[in-house]
Amino acid sequence: MTVNDLHRREPGHVSIVIEGADEATVLAMAYQLAACHNVTGPSAVWRTPGTDGVRVHVRGHLEDPALDL
Repeated sequence: MTVNDLHRREPGHVSIVIEGADEATVLAMAYQLAACHNVTGPSAVWRTPGTDGVRVHVRGHLEDPALDL
């Protein structure tokens, strides 16, 4: 199991793609999430040909996956 698929195999782990109009916006949101939640910093910014905007990826997990949210 790699870190790339951990969120699909382990309860409490997530993978989040942040999409926005520009790099500054998606990076700011990723860093804000990382500052106040158990989330990694952002991946490299990427663009998908034929679509608008940019994207970054973050990973995170719940402090207690047994929490009933």
